[in-house]
Amino acid sequence: AFPNPFNSSTFVLFQLDKTRDVSLNIYNTLGQNIKTLLDESRAAGNHKIRWDGRDEFSKDVGSGVYFVKLETGEQIFSKKILLVR
Repeated sequence: AFPNPFNSSTFVLFQLDKTRDVSLNIYNTLGQNIKTLLDESRAAGNHKIRWDGRDEFSKDVGSGVYFVKLETGEQIFSKKILLVR
């Protein structure tokens, strides 16, 4: 994710070697899914997805630590990010 820490928004960057089903979610420190950013098939190549610090109901989430989880069917990646309001 870039930038990290972030204030208003951050971008999650990832690369796929072939077309894959991709799930990209934001979780809080309690493991609750805050926002689903992506849940679809994506072609091979570089991808950039923006998170604006809002939840599924378009409400601003509070400052703190969040986790980005990327699942491609074969692999799972996670990254800690910090939102500072």
